[in-house]
Amino acid sequence: MGSIFHVICGVYIPPNQDLDIYTTFLNLLQYYFNNMPIIDKIYIAGDFNLPYIEWIDPSTQTYSLPCDTNNALTTTMSIFLRATHTRQYNYIKNNMGRILDLFISNDEACCCEPVLNPLVYIDCLHPPFHVRISWFRQRKTINSDPTLKYYYVDADYAIINENINSHDWLDILQGYPVNTACMVFYEKLNEIIKSNVPVRPAKSTNYPIWFNRPLIHIFKDKEKAWIKWKKYNSIAHYEEFSILRKRFKTLSKQCFNNYIAAIEDSLKQDVKKFWSFIKTTNKKSGIPSCMKYNGVVADEPEKICNLFAKFFGSVYEQSDKILDTVSSPFNDICNTVLSDYNITKDCIIVALKSLDISKGAGPDGIPPFFLKHTAESISTPLHILYNKSLQEGTVPNVWKLANVTPVYKSGNENIVSNYRPISLLSTLAKRVQVDAVYTDFCKAFDKLDQDILLQKLAFNGIRGNLLRWFSSYVKNRSQQVCINGFTSEVIKVTSGII
Repeated sequence: MGSIFHVICGVYIPPNQDLDIYTTFLNLLQYYFNNMPIIDKIYIAGDFNLPYIEWIDPSTQTYSLPCDTNNALTTTMSIFLRATHTRQYNYIKNNMGRILDLFISNDEACCCEPVLNPLVYIDCLHPPFHVRISWFRQRKTINSDPTLKYYYVDADYAIINENINSHDWLDILQGYPVNTACMVFYEKLNEIIKSNVPVRPAKSTNYPIWFNRPLIHIFKDKEKAWIKWKKYNSIAHYEEFSILRKRFKTLSKQCFNNYIAAIEDSLKQDVKKFWSFIKTTNKKSGIPSCMKYNGVVADEPEKICNLFAKFFGSVYEQSDKILDTVSSPFNDICNTVLSDYNITKDCIIVALKSLDISKGAGPDGIPPFFLKHTAESISTPLHILYNKSLQEGTVPNVWKLANVTPVYKSGNENIVSNYRPISLLSTLAKRVQVDAVYTDFCKAFDKLDQDILLQKLAFNGIRGNLLRWFSSYVKNRSQQVCINGFTSEVIKVTSGII
């Protein structure tokens, strides 16, 4: 089951055993469960031979509890169930009105049912039953923060572009330093977005990705019929359940095959659908709801984000060097000094129109889909901001913040150090980056000394405002860990390049 651990235990205890036998056995089980690092599901089944324990009538619930507290065996069993957070699910009594065969589990989705058509002769002391368990049930993960979501696909971009063009961006931005100008730009842009982009609650579902509405409807009807059959145990209710089950299986197979065919047909055009399907079949999407790092255990989304932030921040190294751009020597083969650079408006438009609209938004919340559909109009304020940034040799702080997503590598999924970070910058920040700078550095970019990098750039002819811009770009960067809408505290990046 990958990194999901199931414990399955078969039990047989002969009749008329002393209390010590049961106590020793249950204590050993409890010790084992409590000392395992991670246990997702526990299943214990077998003949315990406890005829004198009375179990609560399950007519109002799906599990049974021992109810005679004056009995020492009952007390021992009750303590075990509470200590291991398990329940006893078999309620089917034998011909003596007793329950000898127990099914104990911490899986709340368990259901015991009588066997209507047994394959072998029935032992009247041990009536057969079968159990429905959620064997492939996904482990608990961090649920998404139930916030509202902007649906940029449904926006009216004719009106949005008109609103953007109605602003005198030169008059609005030219009087501010680039950091302030960038904040003013986002303030104006977010006002336009709030007025023209539909906002709705984010959609979520627990159904498989290939389920459609008719199939979900049949599934719900089938579950209702199963509950009625279980409650009343009548032939009519069973037949109703059987018909719905058959109908559900047929339609489910049809929906699954249609979905697979659609993925195969669109594989070249949209590979994201394929990987979404792979994630659902692997049952490993999301971060577990309980994480550990350096002896600290976190089971709340914000605390888990902060654990990841602490771990990812630990790889950075603090530099005590001071950059001296004035006395930095030149490369002997370098005959060109580059100190200024300008970006044209046409260059910005081309870059925005070439954006991949399937990508998500960065820390500024502006997705590529919006920028691509407003390329002509939004290029005007961006042209001002980009060139102001280069002329001042300053990168706005909002463009130096990265969202970091933890990605599982290997090992125990509940250990923070078994994840690697994937950084996502704001799209507008990535558009102003220089394509590539080739140096002789190693691949460990998270430990790369930023001052050494800047010395190399100065050595190869990068000077003046442009060198100051590079220095501003790599210095005072920050990042925050984001998981399903929850974010960590912002941490400083003291080495490397995001």
